[in-house]
Amino acid sequence: MQTKRYASLDQMRGLALFGILLINVPAFQSLTDDSPYVSTLLETTTLDLWITVLIEKKFFSIFSFLFGVGFYLFTTRAAQKGERPLRLFCRRLFFLFVFGVFHVLLFPGSILAIYAVIGLGLLPLERLSARATGVWLAVLLASVVGTMMYNVLVLPTKPFMGDAFLIYLMFVTGAYVGKKGWLEPTEAMQTFWKRLFLFLLPIIVVGGIVTFSTFENEVLASWIVALSSIPTAYGYIAGLFLLFNNERISRFFAPVGAVGKMAFTNYVLQHVLGVIFIALFSLPIVTSKEAVWLACLIYGIELLWSTWYMKRHAI
Repeated sequence: MQTKRYASLDQMRGLALFGILLINVPAFQSLTDDSPYVSTLLETTTLDLWITVLIEKKFFSIFSFLFGVGFYLFTTRAAQKGERPLRLFCRRLFFLFVFGVFHVLLFPGSILAIYAVIGLGLLPLERLSARATGVWLAVLLASVVGTMMYNVLVLPTKPFMGDAFLIYLMFVTGAYVGKKGWLEPTEAMQTFWKRLFLFLLPIIVVGGIVTFSTFENEVLASWIVALSSIPTAYGYIAGLFLLFNNERISRFFAPVGAVGKMAFTNYVLQHVLGVIFIALFSLPIVTSKEAVWLACLIYGIELLWSTWYMKRHAI
């Protein structure tokens, strides 16, 4: 099994960072004056709704998927070298947790420490076969979808599913995709990703339409957003594999891949630049429009500096 570096994964990771940044920018404002952050999720403006439908929970789900893929590649590579993969991975999680604790003290809402804790749930998968991992993934999917549907149809309450469960679900999905050997950009895999994307596309569209039509009902809309985030994230992943496994498209998105190769650094940098620019522009509140142009500004800087750095320090 190859453990080479896949350009498609770096480019997906880089793109996911932009989506995460766009969602996080409004929260950076609260760090400049210690004011409480009020989420724009399910706000009634058109732009807020589009962000909710297309980006909210979806891009950090892609990022989580890639963490699971990274677990598979890391442990496989370590095992091939005769090293102890779980011990090495635990050491990585420990340092990620320590840094994440310091990071969350400065920037509340940081996911680094959370990733480290939830990442422990990947350890039992290292010795499981692809089939056994797939069974566990199916159990997770059935549990969350079944519970959500029950609450939507029978007992309407706000969603029980926090981000932690979604993160773990996507971790396991990434590990499963790696174990199945679905990372290779072969013609057969391109056909698979195309079929999966076309299968999920109607579900994504229906989920978006329902979200738009139910936004006035906060409880129901919250469930729709949570429920649709899973097939939407899977659909995005399939579509991105289709795009980035195309050699011409992959070359065009090389700068995005540079951002993805330096994902940890760029994730931290987003927080720093976000606070600096919001303070510099003296924004009392960050609207969705301001979040978009601030995210584009910050990400543009990351594209330039990551490309410059990677030309001098190839990874």
